[in-house]
Amino acid sequence: MPLQGLLTEPQRLAFNAPATDERGMVRHYTLIPEDLALINRRRGDANRLGFAIMLCYLKFPGRVLQQGEQPPAALCAFVAEQLCLAPLQFGDYGERDQTRREHVLEIQTALGLRPLTRSMYREIAAWLLPTALATDDGSTLVAAVLEELRTRRIVCPPLPTIHVCVQSRRVYANFNALLFQKCP
Repeated sequence: MPLQGLLTEPQRLAFNAPATDERGMVRHYTLIPEDLALINRRRGDANRLGFAIMLCYLKFPGRVLQQGEQPPAALCAFVAEQLCLAPLQFGDYGERDQTRREHVLEIQTALGLRPLTRSMYREIAAWLLPTALATDDGSTLVAAVLEELRTRRIVCPPLPTIHVCVQSRRVYANFNALLFQKCP
């Protein structure tokens, strides 16, 4: 489903992208000893770097690195440097999709993250309604949902899922506004 009318293309890309500026990378992607212990359990440099990048993606922006998706070069270099690896090692990561999926599950468990369920989706939609009643700005609403998902330690779903949630709240809020308008 296209995100027309809700987000501009630059906004969509920004919401989905990991941090690539130095300050953002240091804030979100500096590996702590617990991270390094998890990473160093992997066999092979490509798996260590790939696992570390997946860990970073799940920390921020809070989503899964998709199969075939290439992380930004700056992020790959930043993480690889911490592991004393060459950034090019990432090219060999995830040749087996099963490895990538196993890594995602292990990282989610280690970070205390949960996948979004239907009941959680309904909770988020209900939580969003007061904000949707206050503003119709799609960017503000999407940012609010993403932040709430991170606060609740829920893995961020693809943007089209968030789009549906936000649009449904906008429609409901607009309907309520029309319903309760005073007639002239």
